Amino acid sequence: MHISVNLMGNQDMTEYDFGTEFGGTQNVWLLSFVVEQSSVFANRDGDLGGLEDDIHNVPVITDLMESVSVNPAVFDSKNAKTINIYFNRQILNQ
Repeated sequence: MHISVNLMGNQDMTEYDFGTEFGGTQNVWLLSFVVEQSSVFANRDGDLGGLEDDIHNVPVITDLMESVSVNPAVFDSKNAKTINIYFNRQILNQ
């Protein structure tokens, strides 16, 4: 399984799909991973709906290297104002 994590500092939030409460330049973490089945996360909400449902409201540890206040200290994948995690699907050439 391929997994990678990258911290990208001072990112312009207009380039990302985070909630409207997050502006300016912030630290962004990029987690990349590969799965074998193309529809493993699909549900009634879309291709990645299951992944979004699973991560929503999962507690997070704060006061590490984040540049924004995360309150409440949970992943938010649903609220347009406070989304602090989101997913993009990329299909790799085989």
